Amino acid sequence: MKVLEKAVESAVVYRQDTNEEHKKCFGQYFTPHEVSHFMSSLFNIENLGKNISILDPGAGTGTLSISLIEHILSSLNEKLEICLTAYEIDKKVANILNTNLTSLKEKCSEKGINFAFNIIQEDFVTLNHKVLNKNSSFKTAKYDLIISNPPYFKLNKTNPLTKLVSVLKITNIYAAFSAISALLLKPKGQTVFIIPRSFASGVYFEKYREFLFKNLKIEKIHLFKSRKKAFKEEKVLQENLIYMAVPKIHNETYKVRITTSEGIKDLSKNNFRLYSIDYLIDLHSKHYFLFLPTSNQDEYLINYFKKFKNLLADFKLTVSTGPVVNFRSKPNLTSYSEKLVPLIWLNNVMHGYIEFPIKSKFNKQSLILDSKIEKQLRANDNYILVRRFSTKDDERRIIAAPLLKDDYNFDRFGFENKLNYIYSKEIKLSKYMTKGISHLLNTNIYDNYFSIFNGNTQVSATELKNIPFPNKKTIIEIGELNYKSMEDLNLKIETILDSI
Repeated sequence: MKVLEKAVESAVVYRQDTNEEHKKCFGQYFTPHEVSHFMSSLFNIENLGKNISILDPGAGTGTLSISLIEHILSSLNEKLEICLTAYEIDKKVANILNTNLTSLKEKCSEKGINFAFNIIQEDFVTLNHKVLNKNSSFKTAKYDLIISNPPYFKLNKTNPLTKLVSVLKITNIYAAFSAISALLLKPKGQTVFIIPRSFASGVYFEKYREFLFKNLKIEKIHLFKSRKKAFKEEKVLQENLIYMAVPKIHNETYKVRITTSEGIKDLSKNNFRLYSIDYLIDLHSKHYFLFLPTSNQDEYLINYFKKFKNLLADFKLTVSTGPVVNFRSKPNLTSYSEKLVPLIWLNNVMHGYIEFPIKSKFNKQSLILDSKIEKQLRANDNYILVRRFSTKDDERRIIAAPLLKDDYNFDRFGFENKLNYIYSKEIKLSKYMTKGISHLLNTNIYDNYFSIFNGNTQVSATELKNIPFPNKKTIIEIGELNYKSMEDLNLKIETILDSI
């Protein structure tokens, strides 16, 4: 059995023999061999020289490291000195890794290649986080090549690692691995990471995006269209991407190569597109949203939306998240009653309209008043309600509906935490402005545009605040439209927008 096949097989055996709780604790998601091959192929190894230093900060059973080294051996016909530093804190996995790398060392020796490896059974972030502090005297080795499928788990306030990477306000361990690795590269080094696409937008990864794009020149990006197929065996439903990058020396524009595949079986058949980095990221914006077009339609939409010059703030509107948190408000939740305060949930917001109350087993649609809940209520007014979450099976990312004060006899509303609501603190939001914004968000073009930079199931307030809109007159015109169906409305709105 070849060394790589052995590493893959050992990962399979380990996966079968290990409970889900253990893997979740370590954030373990082992890399399929097809993905390992593809990631290794993204490196430019022709001019590496004879002494090559490699880092794998979350090595697992060694699939990625071994794939990369085998790729180097098959491509460079000369005597090499290869040194691998591999981090793995799971002792059982580290033992498997040691066996696999020992086999690789023997294979290298047969080819006259001097291969040395060092397995560090300590936490990568704990040992290397000081590199993030510009004023730190922390010194560490630099690497020619870094390859990683980092662990994936949220960093909450109680996790000691959170404080170590607080300078970047990192909320997931994979971002910490990526950021630290970026600073461990030699000036001509290269790094290839596979990470969730969710970092591309939203407030939680804002500081990380800023850091990443200021320190790395992202030369290649590969997108998996399917949420399920990149890590099918691990039952991962995140949308993933792979990036290949080099240290950013100058603030100059450059081209990014974007490829796509449905999953892993069609990795070798992907087509590529070239874009200027300035086309994909507004480097002058504080948000650093990463647009990832994969088709002519995506390119068209990016250009199409450039004619819209207004954000919600230009209409004196803002976005907030529903303040009523389900588990914190359980004593106040009760069956629907016209005499109590209505609670609007995600389930009540349909595509273009509010269904309230819902006639189903779900009946906790009223709130019992107390002083705590009273502070969380909102006056009966005009609002645009937007679901914060979509399910993996939803065809749409944005599902919005107008909540019009004249439609209800209530004085106040409660908005559950899985909703965003658009409103104004300064002006009275008119009926047709409310309907117009809701109609626009529910169109196919807005939903498709949003999907170009949003790579998860969440719609954040920050993203809504930064979606471009046409002028107020056009929005009101759209709000006044009569229509027979959402499809009919969609066509009428596109006709109006095309005329701008």
